Amino acid sequence: MRVLFLGDVVGPIGLQAVETLLPSLKERLSPHLSIVNGENASKGRGLTRADYNRLKGAGADVITLGNHFLDKKQISSFIDDCPDLLRPVNSSDYSKGQGVGVYETSAGPIAVISVLLPAFVQNKVDNPFEVVEKLLPDLPPVRIIDLHGESTSEKQLFHHYFRGKCSAILGTHTHVMTADADIKDGTAFMADVGMCGEADSIIGVDPDSAIRRIIKQDGAHFHCNETGVSLLCGAYLEIEANGKANKILPFRFLDHKEIAYEPLPNHIVAGLD
Repeated sequence: MRVLFLGDVVGPIGLQAVETLLPSLKERLSPHLSIVNGENASKGRGLTRADYNRLKGAGADVITLGNHFLDKKQISSFIDDCPDLLRPVNSSDYSKGQGVGVYETSAGPIAVISVLLPAFVQNKVDNPFEVVEKLLPDLPPVRIIDLHGESTSEKQLFHHYFRGKCSAILGTHTHVMTADADIKDGTAFMADVGMCGEADSIIGVDPDSAIRRIIKQDGAHFHCNETGVSLLCGAYLEIEANGKANKILPFRFLDHKEIAYEPLPNHIVAGLD
C-alpha cells in the first residue's frame, strides 16, 4: 500500500501550496490514501469548514488535527458530519467527531489515528499510551498514527513503545522536518515531517509579528502572510498488506520545486582552502 502524508498546513500560503502540489504528487505517486494535517490551515490556527473543503478539493482523503483543533469554534458545527476529519483521539473533554478512522482503499483498509501528546500543551488529554493500546486490537494491520507533540523525546518514547504494532508513526506540530526517518520492526518513524507554509517564516508565522509578540512584547498577534515563497513537506510510505512498512521517503518542495540534496564528497584534501 502507498500512503502520502503532508505535515501541518499553516495559513494561506500553506493552503495554496497543497492545492498546487498535492494533485501532481498524487498523480506521480498513486497513493492509496493521502493524509494531511490541517489543524493550522485557517489563518494559522484551527480549521474552518471552507478550508476543510479546500483541502478535500485538493485531494486530501483524511485530514488530521492537533492541539489547535478548537481554535476555530465553528468546527463543532460540522466535525460530526466528517468521518475523514480526525481530532485527537485522546481528547478528554471533547466528545464530538472521532479520533480514529478506518478507510477502505483499492488495496485494503487503512486505519488512521490522531494522537496528541501531553508535554508542553494546555489541552486536557487522556493517557495516549493507554488509549492507543486499547484501540489497536480492533484495527486492521495497516495503521498510521499522526503523533502531534512538542517533545521529540516524548515522540521517541511513543515510537519505542508501539514499534512493531503500527505501520507508521509520523510526528507533527513543531513544523520543522527532522532528519530521523527510519524503519524498525516494520514501523516507519519520523519525529516531525515538517510543515506546508511560508518558507521565510517562524514555523509559518510572519517573522515581524513573532518579533513584536515575543521579543518586543507589544501585544501583537501572530500573523500568517497571504503571499510569499512556499515550503511543502511530507513523507511517502510503502506498506505491506501485513502492516509492515518497507519504505519511508521524506520530501520537501520550495517554491513548488522539489529540493534535491547534493551528495557529500567522498574525500576532502586538507590544506587546499
